[in-house]
Amino acid sequence: MLVVIAIIAILAAILFPVFAQAREKARQISCASNLQQIGLACMQYSQDYDEHLPQSWMGTPFWSAPPSVGFGWKWMDEVLPYAKSTQIFTCPDDGGLYGASPTYIPYYQLTGQDNHHYGSYAMNSSYWGQGYPDLGPGNSNGGSGYTLSSLMNPASTIWVTDGNGTYQVDWPNGDPPFWNDAGYEQLGWFVPANGTEGCTVARHNNMTNVLWCDGHVKAMSLGALQQKGYNGYYFQYTMRGQ
Repeated sequence: MLVVIAIIAILAAILFPVFAQAREKARQISCASNLQQIGLACMQYSQDYDEHLPQSWMGTPFWSAPPSVGFGWKWMDEVLPYAKSTQIFTCPDDGGLYGASPTYIPYYQLTGQDNHHYGSYAMNSSYWGQGYPDLGPGNSNGGSGYTLSSLMNPASTIWVTDGNGTYQVDWPNGDPPFWNDAGYEQLGWFVPANGTEGCTVARHNNMTNVLWCDGHVKAMSLGALQQKGYNGYYFQYTMRGQ
């Protein structure tokens, strides 16, 4: 009996980590599927609006709100009519950071100002203090958004990544730090006070899922996203993409 128990214990010790890895891989694949659908929705939006890319926010950047309270749309609100589901904006591995919710609530369903229910994904609005093409595709370009033709290298330009509970990953200039908080490796700045500046988050075994501007999705390490190009910027966060 003791021998049998010992064998079972050994098998459990061997198999449990395998099961955990398989479960995490399934979650990562589910997250990648979400981003694939988000990519299709963003592309459809662009085709309907003279190839203009979705802007990370319209109105106020500090909160979302229903029309009765104020004008505060985010990029998820822009592409939701094409996505048809709010569930694709929630990563199965997102437990919420800094009090944010992994659940996305459309602006018109809110009852007041809200900066907590943005879901799990962040649009690339990086280097917003710089000029074109050394900034992210989510920037506004004077309120109209950039166009698909503005992308110099779509396949190497980040569009949307796993995020940390806000709607965008952004910084005005310079290169943000790589750091670890709440068990996640993160790249970028985050200001909990207003919930606007966010990070790319590696919540899938230290990998992050990335939607690129040509529509493909790939899991990346944060180190691989820190490659520097022209002017010393992390070039994959710029519309230059090289």
